[in-house]
Amino acid sequence: MRNKFLYCVASHFYNKHKNEINKLCFVFPNRRSSIFFKKYLTQCIEGKALLAPRMITINDLFLELSGGQLVDKIEALYILYQQYAKLFSDQNGIAQSTFDEFVYWGDVFLNDFDDIDKYLVDAEMLFRNIEDLNRLTADAGDYLSEEQKKAIEEFYTSWRYSKKRDIVSKKIEENGDKEESGEDAENEEQKENGEIESDTIDIKKEFSTIWNNLYELYSKFREALREKGLMYEGMMYREVAESLADKDQGSKENRKSEDILNKCRKYDKIIFVGLNALNECEKSLFRHLNKPGSGIEVDFIWDYYGDILTDESNKSSQFMRRGDKGNVVEFAQKESIEPYGTPLEPTHDDDFSPGKINIISLPSAIGQTRYVTEILEDIYCDENGTLLPDLDLEETAIVLPDETLLQPMLNSIPACIDKVNVTMGYPLINSHTATFVSQLEELHKKNRQKRSGEISFHHKSVMALLSHPFLTTVLPEEGLKSIKNEIIGRNLVYLNPETLVREQLERKENQLDAEKQSLEAKWHQFDSNELFRAIFSTTPDPSNVGDYIENILLLIQKHLTGIDREAAYHYLRAVKRISDLGLEFTEIKTYFRLLKQIISVLSVPYKGEPLQGIQIMGPLETRALDFKNIIILSCNEGIFPSGNVSNSFIPFNLRLGFGLPTYEYQDSISAYHFYRSICRAEQIWLIYDSRTEGTKAGEPSRYIHQLKYGYNIPRNGKRRLDIKQLALSYNMKGREENNLDIEKSETVMAKLREKYLQKHNGDFNGSFSASTLNDYFKCQRMFYLKHVEGIGEEDEVVEEVDGAQFGTIYHYVMEKLYMPDESYRGVVWDKSQIDALRRRSNKSQIEMLILEGFAKAREKRGYSYANNTVSYDDLSGQERIVFELIADFVDKTLEIDSNYAPFTFKAAEMKINYPMNIDNVGIVKIKGSIDRVDEKSGTTRIIDYKTGSMNGKMLGVNASKEDVLIENLFKEEKNGSCVKNSVSFQLLLYKMIYLHQHYIKNGDNILPAVFALRHFHENKGVRSQEGLTKEIMDEFEKKVKEKIKEIFDDGIPFKAITFDDGEFGACRYCNYQNICKIL
Repeated sequence: MRNKFLYCVASHFYNKHKNEINKLCFVFPNRRSSIFFKKYLTQCIEGKALLAPRMITINDLFLELSGGQLVDKIEALYILYQQYAKLFSDQNGIAQSTFDEFVYWGDVFLNDFDDIDKYLVDAEMLFRNIEDLNRLTADAGDYLSEEQKKAIEEFYTSWRYSKKRDIVSKKIEENGDKEESGEDAENEEQKENGEIESDTIDIKKEFSTIWNNLYELYSKFREALREKGLMYEGMMYREVAESLADKDQGSKENRKSEDILNKCRKYDKIIFVGLNALNECEKSLFRHLNKPGSGIEVDFIWDYYGDILTDESNKSSQFMRRGDKGNVVEFAQKESIEPYGTPLEPTHDDDFSPGKINIISLPSAIGQTRYVTEILEDIYCDENGTLLPDLDLEETAIVLPDETLLQPMLNSIPACIDKVNVTMGYPLINSHTATFVSQLEELHKKNRQKRSGEISFHHKSVMALLSHPFLTTVLPEEGLKSIKNEIIGRNLVYLNPETLVREQLERKENQLDAEKQSLEAKWHQFDSNELFRAIFSTTPDPSNVGDYIENILLLIQKHLTGIDREAAYHYLRAVKRISDLGLEFTEIKTYFRLLKQIISVLSVPYKGEPLQGIQIMGPLETRALDFKNIIILSCNEGIFPSGNVSNSFIPFNLRLGFGLPTYEYQDSISAYHFYRSICRAEQIWLIYDSRTEGTKAGEPSRYIHQLKYGYNIPRNGKRRLDIKQLALSYNMKGREENNLDIEKSETVMAKLREKYLQKHNGDFNGSFSASTLNDYFKCQRMFYLKHVEGIGEEDEVVEEVDGAQFGTIYHYVMEKLYMPDESYRGVVWDKSQIDALRRRSNKSQIEMLILEGFAKAREKRGYSYANNTVSYDDLSGQERIVFELIADFVDKTLEIDSNYAPFTFKAAEMKINYPMNIDNVGIVKIKGSIDRVDEKSGTTRIIDYKTGSMNGKMLGVNASKEDVLIENLFKEEKNGSCVKNSVSFQLLLYKMIYLHQHYIKNGDNILPAVFALRHFHENKGVRSQEGLTKEIMDEFEKKVKEKIKEIFDDGIPFKAITFDDGEFGACRYCNYQNICKIL
């Protein structure tokens, strides 16, 4: 692309000045454009040795001319807050807002003050009392144009009307419906207090109070900065402009004016290249430099060509040209740059139109970045994913109006492209560093101090931190996995990872030597890791929390690269600046709140090497640059251009009235950058998110509509632009597809046979239990996912003891009370013996068993205790409540047993099974685990302990007739589910298995029963399923065989119940509902 604007400028001035080009000064809108200009100038000189000209940005030029020092943003906010606190404090001198509360509004004030100075607005006139605004237009004389006066009058009129309306509304509330004029109401109000008394905040009153003090705040802030020799950017600009405007020959400002002009006279010529919207300070400087007799030669090279960009009805022309006004007119370009000419006398204007335009809609924000992957692969990669030779990566630019897409975009760059340059501002609050520090805050927000003084942290905070990308890249993967498994296995709600590591290093006696060495090496990596110890061994207090974060970020920064390292540097800089302010904090949360507020107003100014790789940038960074391929994402209305909401304390009408920039100003800048960036590109992709959700309408940018319907009008029967549109979508399954049955393919059948049918050696890989069959009856799809495919629930730390753990503990205690070992099998327990267990003297025994039960419950999660118990101190608050609850249930169970005694305790946690032969299928194993078997007066009870509710899960005595019982157990519901009475089904299944044990001779005296713990205090704790005759049991077994045969029938699919995850839906609490949604 030899017609690149900066290349043509470099070529022109080199050809004209040759070896004396070093006497020139080129001023650019940003650093990137100056670097590209230098590159093109190097190409023009073709390897010759040459002194380079001065190349500087417009901001750096003003900084140099002012002779000032630019203030750091954090320091500026704090100095502004100090002045604010003096103006807005109560009678005791206490500021109305703390620093962290002020940061947001402080940033708004800084932006407003910056605009006021850059546009040379008289701050005293702007911030005068609102009640005096109606006199402003008369007092201003020639200061304001008629249009500006009208805007101020409109604001004042609106304000007065709004105030009267509020006063009238207040009086109506006080006096009933009696009408009162606005004037009367206002006069009466002024007579009373001069203000509206209300329990709620009066927004207008608050605005007036702040507004009427803003000039003093503005003045005091500037004075405080001057005392420190500091300036903010607008102040620096104003300093230059006002120094040049001073006409008093002997004044200090006039002497400074000469200093400024002399700094410019050291160049033969100053050339301003590629600027667009000029503020009043820039215009003032340009006028003085361009004035005849100044002794300074200047030129203004504008990038303003092409019939679309220069269309005066297009907002892109607002600052450049409107008739006989605009930058290109007032600061006319003198040099004619080939092949463009000058904006006032262009040559070949029609040649500078956009190339092929591709408009793509996608129903996803992240999906846009994935589509860019395909575009880049088509341009740069062959079919094997290898980078094609002789292609310049820097010829392609990716423009991100939505900076939050930077990380997804970087993750979407094809593997064949090894060089990427990022030059854009990225909100520091969105960086990995910000999320890491936020997780550090959570870590210490939820910590606890034990009696020993050791600090423990909440498991969620620890797990989140250990999963953060910063730690996963620094700490060993296997070690992190081991710590997480340890936390989950031991169900550690609160822990200290450093203590956990030390415990593991001390507890190796039972390990084999090779395994022990491997484990020790793994844990030693953490014990010796400086970063790991810095995070978990130190507990910051309000006085040193800044040092704590600073130390950790310094340790992490060593391991980071690219934009993560850059973001960490700027975050660390912010932490240091806060420390330098010498603030005192009484609570850690106050420090983090301030830090978060500070970070929210900061951006990371990524400055890469622009001459290498794919260029990723924001719209502002495209200034003066041309690319062969340009890809613009987020071309949505409200994003590009941005919405009409600006953070400013100065109302729109007053901004308009005083000539300050408004959202219309920003719209015009965005339009210029858009049309200028595409005007010479050969390939253009405009991608937008087509989703409509919430406040997002999925509307394409106005620029897309303008290109399609405004600038694509046929000329001589031919379209002006080459536009192609593509609408991409994802294949999403609707809710109605969730009810598809799962066919029993040969693969599924093979899994069923492998898992459940008896092998040739007589073994089984799996078995059917009451819960397995109940799952099938409840939802066949769930049965398939859980038992055939083996998709289980992911283990996690359970803060509240769940039903399974509760049951494990209770079962363990009851087993060990009656059967401490096998010698107690068959022991007869009488009332006195059971009462003895309940006495206070034996209470410690029960408590010890409960603690052992907690250890047992945790063992099921993969953790073993050396002493087979946990201490009471290790229990969380909720676990201690469960401890007392279990103790109460155990006591209640013993009371019930005491009343039932004497009885023979025959077995506890008895494992039984029954090899069932299914016709034309094979032999399957039906298994059960009977919690307790006892015998009294010839009746054997097989008992199951139930910790959950029994409502609707067990049939009553009246349902014991064969036809009624079987019908209720296997009746299919409307939604496809076929079991409600799951407890009755379990009891019958246990009796069926028990009857098939070789030692059972008579089944008539076997009574299945449950101990329903939740119903103990209703005197409904013991329930039995009576009346189970041989005929009923035979019919039950027949039905069970039919159901199992159905499972193995490849002609019957696994049916899906009607999916319903609503408030009362059957799927609401199902662990597999998310899988069902995508099946």
